[in-house]
Amino acid sequence: MLMNVLRVVLVLISLVLIVVCTIISSKNQADAGSAFGGASSDNYFSKNKSASKDVQLNMVMKVFSILLVILSVVMVMIQG
Repeated sequence: MLMNVLRVVLVLISLVLIVVCTIISSKNQADAGSAFGGASSDNYFSKNKSASKDVQLNMVMKVFSILLVILSVVMVMIQG
């Protein structure tokens, strides 16, 4: 029973990581496109808004990555 719950949590954490990594990757590609003549907004608030979202996404990715590793180790220890 416990292993089934841990497996479900592991799958959910993995899905969150996939979504966050995809969002970060698409943001990086969009930023690279604006560097070559795309529309850019040089206003202070828009730059900081983007940076704060990037920081939040990176924090989410770090936390869920750590949870994934810890949960994987716990599952191995319980199993064997």
